[in-house]
Amino acid sequence: MFIFTGELMLRGGISERLIGLAGSLVGHIRGGLGQVNVLSNLFFGGVSGSAIADVSAVGGAM
Repeated sequence: MFIFTGELMLRGGISERLIGLAGSLVGHIRGGLGQVNVLSNLFFGGVSGSAIADVSAVGGAM
């Protein structure tokens, strides 16, 4: 169910919006892509509550 939830959020566009938010916050800093990945996983973990859903949604978008 967690993977399914992550896929729904990926297809719905929520993960791309969270990645865009994280990119606007830390994307300009050196090593920005890694920091964007960590920050977007932090945001997404708050939304979904599952690390498995984070991997399926953010990993597909990154």
